[in-house]
Amino acid sequence: ELGFVVGVAYEKPEIALRVSLTYQSAVDQKVGVAEAFSPPVLPPAVTRTEVELPQVVQFDFQTGIAPKTLLFGMVRWSDWSEFGVRTQQFGLITGQKVADVLDGVNPGTIDVIVAFEVHDKMETVINKGSAAKMGLTIPQAVLDAADVVIE
Repeated sequence: ELGFVVGVAYEKPEIALRVSLTYQSAVDQKVGVAEAFSPPVLPPAVTRTEVELPQVVQFDFQTGIAPKTLLFGMVRWSDWSEFGVRTQQFGLITGQKVADVLDGVNPGTIDVIVAFEVHDKMETVINKGSAAKMGLTIPQAVLDAADVVIE
């Protein structure tokens, strides 16, 4: 989808003043992606992902404060409440979990399939119970190398 940028600016060269205000429209993008999960809960698939980039308003300014010295800055607002990434496969899994809850499954008993947390240090955590429910056998060498093993 095409977006647009419009703006206004004012300059006063004698004091090196320049202020501008710009608006960038929201843009929806649709791209083909290859989705795969680890562990594989759905077969890998080439799907269409939609990304919504938010609208942006930006105010820029500069002014001279001494000969050969400028003060400048910028304030930018983005409507991140409108940002979204919709992937088909992930949406299928989410929809399945919502359907389970609507069918009466206690949300507290639904396994989390994949979760990531950012750390300064890489840490390996293996949940043997969840792996067993998915029919996976974790090799002993992998269990021995893990930082945390949840029975």
